[in-house]
Amino acid sequence: TVSFIWLSFYFGFMVLFCLLVLYMYRLFLERIFLYFAGLMLSFGCYFMIVSRVSDTFLLHYFPNSQFLFQNWAISGIVFCISFFIINYLDLRQRYRRYVGIALIYIVIMEAFAHLAPFVINHNTMVGYHNLMLLFWVVLFFLPIGITAWRKEPKGKMLLRTVMILFVASGVHLLRINIVEESGSGSAFSIFQFSTMVFAAVLFYDLFRRIDAIRREKDRFKELDQLKSRFFANISHEFRTPLTLIMGPLNQLKAKQAESVDRKLIGMMHRNAERLLSLINQILDLSKLEA
Repeated sequence: TVSFIWLSFYFGFMVLFCLLVLYMYRLFLERIFLYFAGLMLSFGCYFMIVSRVSDTFLLHYFPNSQFLFQNWAISGIVFCISFFIINYLDLRQRYRRYVGIALIYIVIMEAFAHLAPFVINHNTMVGYHNLMLLFWVVLFFLPIGITAWRKEPKGKMLLRTVMILFVASGVHLLRINIVEESGSGSAFSIFQFSTMVFAAVLFYDLFRRIDAIRREKDRFKELDQLKSRFFANISHEFRTPLTLIMGPLNQLKAKQAESVDRKLIGMMHRNAERLLSLINQILDLSKLEA
């Protein structure tokens, strides 16, 4: 059917994006790419489970496990998008205590989602968990709004993309609660499409920002190499005349008989040796940096 083809395309798109982001992590070694890859994979798994496309595999090997895997997919989305926002906006450096409280809340929320079905009715658990998810959205929307209000480019970019994602997810959740139809319909497709837009836009911005940082690091590395070469060259230029000065000084020091002249020549010799020692240290340092 058309829905199956669309879901297969969507899952393939997300897996391909996940592999591409992992390749970006290998290039740049930035953890934010790992969180982004985990988010794409979690979205793909969530939609495959909710649409019941994965039932053929899941129910065959893990009977009565649909809601368990659905909860794990939701947990993956929550944790990955939270860590992505924290790293994208550098929230640990800005609001360390706020981030700590938010992460504790996420752990409690997802622990409730996985443990509550053993104690209370599943539908009741879903209702409470949806309310907790709503508070989680507010919790992470607040720092995004603050950074956007301060006219920071990262904040404005994230605000636009997250707004698309949150509005589409809100419509999807309302349809689930009102119509009780989670795996089909226009709201479901819009939510899927919004995740694809979210992934594409943020990936482009993330790649551009990390690439700019890499170019800046390469520029600083080139400046360090230039500085090392400069110190090495100038040290050699100082060392040659100093060596020529110290040769005659050693000869005068050995031949001079008067104590006053020997004292002056000795002082000149000591200072020349001290300057030569400093130049040798600079040369050794430039060799180590090279």
